[in-house]
Order: sequence, then C-alpha cells, then structure tokens
Amino acid sequence: HTAQQFCQTTSSPLELVRYYNNRGVLLAKNEQYQEAIDEYEIAENLMPKSKELYRILYKNAISHINLKSQSSIEKAHKLLQRCLKLKPDYEKARTRIVTTTKYLEKN
Repeated sequence: HTAQQFCQTTSSPLELVRYYNNRGVLLAKNEQYQEAIDEYEIAENLMPKSKELYRILYKNAISHINLKSQSSIEKAHKLLQRCLKLKPDYEKARTRIVTTTKYLEKN
C-alpha cells in the first residue's frame, strides 16, 4: 500500500502507464512476453482506475496473444473487452478482438 500511495502522490496515472507500458514494450520486442505481461500487471495494480489504463490492457493482450496458447488467447480476449469498455473507439483493440473472437469460435 505504501508504494501505491507514493505513486499516487508523486506521479500521474499517465506517467505510470507510460513507464510500465514502455518497459513492457521493450520486453515484448525481445519476445519476453511473460515478463512484459508482468510489467503490464504491475501498472494495472498501481493505478487500476486510470482512464489511460486501456493502453496497458491492449499491450498486455498482445503479449498474451504472442504466447499462442488457448488460455493466453482467452485471457487476451478478456483484456481486449476491458480495453474497449474503457475506450470504445480504440480501433487497434477492435481489430484484435475480431481476431481473438474468430480464434475462440474455431477452438
């Protein structure tokens, strides 16, 4: 709780989302998807009510998709649903959720 309170008083939600998003992106670019997922989840736990959280949810979903398992695609689909609930006009997430829906309908 102390770290969370510190972050809330010293950093804006957007700064935290950017920090963890950037760390996650670097890990994902190196195909370290599980490590990227861990970074995205830290950000979500630190600032679960940030209106910018959709960015983290989207990147987290992409890393889950890249794990290429049935359970990871299911998790990605749920993350994309949450992302679109926060930002319904986020076109990248709309495109990806069509892909995950098709995959889940086939399997």
